[in-house]
Formats: sequence, structure tokens, C-alpha cells
Amino acid sequence: MGGLLALALKDLPGVQSISTIATPLCGLEYNFLLYWLNTSALVSDLYHFHPFVRNLHNQTYDLPIQHLISTRGHNPLIWQPNDGVVTLASQNNWHVGAQHLIASNHAEIMINPQTARVLKQFWHNLSLTQQKKHVDCVGFKENSNVDQQD
Repeated sequence: MGGLLALALKDLPGVQSISTIATPLCGLEYNFLLYWLNTSALVSDLYHFHPFVRNLHNQTYDLPIQHLISTRGHNPLIWQPNDGVVTLASQNNWHVGAQHLIASNHAEIMINPQTARVLKQFWHNLSLTQQKKHVDCVGFKENSNVDQQD
């Protein structure tokens, strides 16, 4: 659920990219029994119909984002296919970046070597992009100074 919070904090200074991992991007979808038995305000705020989740879907996202989706696992209390915690539909049906399917359950995705590879490649590509932007800016400043001297 940290991925939802990360998306909500996208405009803070220093946030340059977001990677969500096994995140209920469409909110939680529990059956009515679990909904009524729930006593956690945090969990209630993450239901698919809550304004917090709906507001995330109405935002514009201008920074690099990727979603790592856990595709294995099962919890019989969740009526849809799930990773043991989050439905696959909630992870898949809304996204604002590249999606990567990771064959793990909700907990094991964090120790899956494929997760590490995907994150490392994403950060490497960001680093290359930032270096290129820096070079472009430096080149622009140098060209501007030359033009002003003429």
C-alpha cells in the first residue's frame, strides 16, 4: 500500500520517480464480510470506492513510474484471483507507467531476483536520462554565452 502513498506524494521536492510493488492501484476489493468486520481506518481509506483512491486516478503524472505486479498466491477470503493480499485486477486495471509481471506472491515479490533486476534497470535508465539532461543544459548554457558575446 506504500505505492498508493508514493503516488499521492509525487509532487514533493526530491521525488524523481516512483516504483510501486504489489500495490492495490484500484483500491482494495474485499468481500462484504471482511468490509464490515474491518476496524482499521487505514484499510477503509484504501477501498476502491474511497475518495483517496479515486483522487489518485484523477491526477496527472509527469515523472517516470513503473508498477511491479505480483501474479502468484491465493487467499480464499478474496473472491477474485489474488496474490494472497491484493487482487490481480486491482494491480492491473489502472496504471500510469510500465507494468512488470513478477511470478511471486505478495510477500515473496520483495525477495524475487526479477524484482531486483527490474528496479536496477529502471534506476539505471533514470540515471542515464538525468546525465543526458545535465549535458543538454550545460551545452545550452555554453551556446547561450557564445551567442551573447557576438
